[in-house]
Formats: sequence, structure tokens, C-alpha cells
Amino acid sequence: MPHGLELMQKIVGGLELSVSFTHPGDRERVLEAAELLGWSFENNLKDLVKMDEEEPATITISTPRLWLPLHCVLLAGQKHIHKSTYCYLRYKLYDHECFWTPLKKPKESTNQKQVIVTFKASKKAEIFRGPSLLWYFREERLEIQVWRAYGNENVERPHNTDSWIGSAFVDLSRLGERTARTLTVSGVYPLFGRNASNLSGAALRVHVSFLSPPIPWAHS
Repeated sequence: MPHGLELMQKIVGGLELSVSFTHPGDRERVLEAAELLGWSFENNLKDLVKMDEEEPATITISTPRLWLPLHCVLLAGQKHIHKSTYCYLRYKLYDHECFWTPLKKPKESTNQKQVIVTFKASKKAEIFRGPSLLWYFREERLEIQVWRAYGNENVERPHNTDSWIGSAFVDLSRLGERTARTLTVSGVYPLFGRNASNLSGAALRVHVSFLSPPIPWAHS
């Protein structure tokens, strides 16, 4: 590809393969069998902490920037962004209620075939670190939905006139480790959408930080 292309223009698609385990003990048995065959695990999957009691912790989710192809925010038959067109993000973290960001206007980028949406607000939530949360981190992914809205009425989202564009899926398994008090997951994640005609270049920058209680043996 030409070197002058922007980062988002180089994304042509994505493929993700994953394995899910129905019972908590299944993963450990698979890892033990794999180790006997000579496998090693750089992300310390076997070192995830098991605990009987839940501990208070804090998780912060920031989604500073969204890139979309221009056609994703155009109304039918239009070639320019309507002044009443907005975008927002919606997601559900663990057992918390669904959260959606404030509505933001998309702005055309320099290449005029792509728009950029900037979200300044972040979501900070108090959460309890325990076996069920660790299971969530290991087996579930955080789905962040991207929506288009027409009008900025202060109503519950999604509204009946809103359109779902696609979703970014964030792997949170690193947050289940016990290697430090503060753990982070950060990156640019491509968007996927069922029956989407073209999401080439659609991506979301995500930063997740997890602050857990002090490790008891840290100063021993």
C-alpha cells in the first residue's frame, strides 16, 4: 500500500477466532493438558487470582476517537452530513446498567471520505473484584456499539429513529491478572456490523484502566 495512506485507510477488514468455556474449571484443565504437551502462556493465564471474597475496585473506560466512512453518517439520498446528525456510543459493562455517551457531531476528515467523532467524556465505575468478575474478564468481551442519531433530544438511547452502525469488541482478559494495581487495555479496534455494506476504515480508539486494591504480599 502507498506509504502516504492514513492509518484507518489501511484497515481492510478483520477476522477474530475465540474459544469459550462453559464451566469455570474447563479452562484450567485445558491449560494443564496444553502444558504437558509443551505449550507456554505469555499472558500468565494460569496465574489469575482466585479469591473467595470480593474487593472494591475502579474501572475507567475512555473512547476518545471514532473513525467512520462518510456514508455511515449520511441520510438516504444525501451527499453531505445533515446538521442534525449525531453519533454516540453505547455499551454494558459487567452487571452495570447500559451506558451511552453524550451525542457528538461527526466532522469530515481531510480526505473527505471519512468522518471523525471525538468523545471527551469517560465512564468511571465502582466495581467489586471477585470470582464472577474475573470470569467476565476471561470469557466475555466488551461490546461498544456505535449509533447514529438524528436530532439531539434528551431521551433514552437508542431512540426509535437511531441507527446502529457497528460494534467494536474489546478483549478484557488482561484485567484479570494480578501483576500490578493498575492494569490497562488500550488500542484501536475495528468495527464489525451484520449486513453492513462497507465498514472499511471504521474503528474506535479505546482505553480501559482497572485499579484494584493493593496486593497483600507486595511489600513482604
